[in-house]
Amino acid sequence: MRWSWALLLSGCAVVPAFVVATGPLPAVLYFGLCATGLVVMASCARRLVRGPRDERGAATGWWCTTAGFALWFVGDGVTAVQGTAADPSTPAAVPYLLGYLPLVAGLLLLAGRETAGRGRAAVLEGGVVSASLALLGLVWAVGPAFSAAGSEVDRPGQLVGVAYLAGDVALVALAVHVLAVSARRTTAQVVATCGFVVVLVCDASWLLVGASPPFQWVLGSGVLLCNHAWAAAAASARGGGQDGAPPAPRHHLSRRRLVLLAVAACLPTALLWTVVTRPGGGSGWLAGAVAAGGVLVCLLVVSRLAVALTALRTSTRDLQDAHRHLEHRATHDVLTGLADRARTRAHLAAALARGGPVGVLFCDLDGFKAVNDTHGHAAGDAVLRTTADRMLTCVREGDLVGRVGGDELVVVLTGVHDAADVLVTAERVLTALRRPLLAAGAEVAVSASIGAVLGSAEDVDGDAAAGVLLREADEAAYRAKSLGRDRAVLFDDALRSEAAERAAVEAELRTALDEDQLVLHFQPVVDLAGDGRVDGVEALVRWQRPGGGLVGPEAFVPVAERSDLVCELGRWVLREALRQQAAWARSAPGGRAPGVGVNIAPRHLAQPSFLDDVLAALAEHGTDPGSVVLEITETQVLNDPAALEALRRLREAGLRVAIDDFGTGYTSVGQLRHLPCDVLKIDRSLVVATDPGTAALLALVVTAGHAFGMTVLAEGVETPAHEAAVRAAGADYAQGWLWSRAVPAAELDAVLGVPAAPAVPSPRCGPDLPVAASTG
Repeated sequence: MRWSWALLLSGCAVVPAFVVATGPLPAVLYFGLCATGLVVMASCARRLVRGPRDERGAATGWWCTTAGFALWFVGDGVTAVQGTAADPSTPAAVPYLLGYLPLVAGLLLLAGRETAGRGRAAVLEGGVVSASLALLGLVWAVGPAFSAAGSEVDRPGQLVGVAYLAGDVALVALAVHVLAVSARRTTAQVVATCGFVVVLVCDASWLLVGASPPFQWVLGSGVLLCNHAWAAAAASARGGGQDGAPPAPRHHLSRRRLVLLAVAACLPTALLWTVVTRPGGGSGWLAGAVAAGGVLVCLLVVSRLAVALTALRTSTRDLQDAHRHLEHRATHDVLTGLADRARTRAHLAAALARGGPVGVLFCDLDGFKAVNDTHGHAAGDAVLRTTADRMLTCVREGDLVGRVGGDELVVVLTGVHDAADVLVTAERVLTALRRPLLAAGAEVAVSASIGAVLGSAEDVDGDAAAGVLLREADEAAYRAKSLGRDRAVLFDDALRSEAAERAAVEAELRTALDEDQLVLHFQPVVDLAGDGRVDGVEALVRWQRPGGGLVGPEAFVPVAERSDLVCELGRWVLREALRQQAAWARSAPGGRAPGVGVNIAPRHLAQPSFLDDVLAALAEHGTDPGSVVLEITETQVLNDPAALEALRRLREAGLRVAIDDFGTGYTSVGQLRHLPCDVLKIDRSLVVATDPGTAALLALVVTAGHAFGMTVLAEGVETPAHEAAVRAAGADYAQGWLWSRAVPAAELDAVLGVPAAPAVPSPRCGPDLPVAASTG
């Protein structure tokens, strides 16, 4: 449309210059410029019709606008032919007056197009503005003109002029309405609105002042400028001003809009007072019209305020809903929708604070890890969701089900009378969870080990009592799992005594770490291909407990494993084992000393600081990384990418990794290829077994380890028959009571420097210590 803009700009420049210089425009120039504007408007309407579907609604409005200006063009032609420009009652008045109808219709269509999708607020605001402007035009233009015409009844043409003036007022009001509701006002729209204002001023001048020069020239120029202003608006039109996505509805009132509405509401009263107090008294019809218009404006203002209040209430309700939703998200598990740990504990504390007995069920799912490993984590998520739904059907209104861990769920029961009520609910949960369920298209079965407890706050703080009950329920669940799973165990006095003893052991163990009461013993690892040469040792922790003598790991490591204390214990073992190996290396001939194996607890391996702990211990004692073997159980790293990454980085640093106790878990032989390990340690249970096929199974495991490039070590070799079996299977190394139990480092110092046959105590003459156990 660049050509249309060039024509419009040239016309807008020529008209004022010509009028100022020579007076009235020549007919050829005037009609040529008017025709140019009509062509531009028609081209715009045609372009919108051919455009996208959402722009075609605006095309009708522009066709109507073009038709209105075309009728004015016809009226100018009739006036030019008859030469009666000074008399508004000539036949030219017919096309002039008819032109207002399509112009009004076009503006209404454009206004409707602008308000599409913007809601009632935009329509009401536009209505307030246009009605207020119409009242202003009625009082200050139409009213005086009508009064002048009424005083000279012999000039009916002036009544036609009043009709012109009323039409001009309507056009200005509607054009301003389009501006008021437009989402994106353009300069062309403002200029077009000003064009109707120019026509209104010209018509008022014609009626009130007269049609003699230069007002006749001014009127012609004003109509022509209005024509070009609307042509410019048409040239820049883009589907009613709706580019891209429709604008959001405007419901809320800004301060500026409130001021405008207040002014609009007061305007009819001021205008009515002006009419009534006008010299000579106001016309009765004018006062009635202003009063009626004032009622309309007030109704529009009240309606707009009602929309704003409705929007405010809706926004407040939406804000409250959003707040409740966020609060729910903050206190509930995203996966299952159950209460999270913090909310569960708070609910339990509140129930205890209200008084009366409260029951707690601590549910630990059985077989959940196997579901994740076999079917994937999506199946595990489905199991958790289904489990949560089933547990919700087993409780009453007022009870709460929460998720406090990966596969750990807690039920808080209120309104119970005794432990029997708690166990009845526990049995309902067990029954519900025994039913098979579908996960990832496969049927899986899970059960639960449930710990039940009944308690009350009494004189203790509710939150503290809640913590105690949760720990007691956890203890009972641990006992249920150790007894065979899929059962409920009530926390009783016996368990309470065990828990108290375990807490005492944990407290003493913390003291033992602080006061160096722990010691390391070492069990030799024998090279089966090297005539029994000691090739390495495994570090095993012991506790020199005050008043209790030397305590084996089975008495305190399980206690440490149930808390984060095992991480601190693991760091101590790492430091001491690497310190001892470095000392042996410094005193051994050529600096060659047996390597040392260190057991790693699952909790410690899962810590983000594990990698730093190992590297710090190496740096502290200057230990050769190649002389250190980190021993982990086969199930520790299968589904922990972070642990796998830490072990890979440690192997890159030169350390070796051993899979300990292989054969006690559920790792298949084929999964060995995915494990970052160098040594495969076969569990004692495979070595000492006498079942048919055991020898073949042992040989299969050794062969698989060798196939994946691992060194194979057999544990628990206690008799010559065991030694013969592991040699026949092809194992590389072995350890066990056949050669030595775990002994203090001092008892190995004398023999570690002699790489010949072992010179360590035999089982019959060695120290009477428990069998080696890991810290993990």
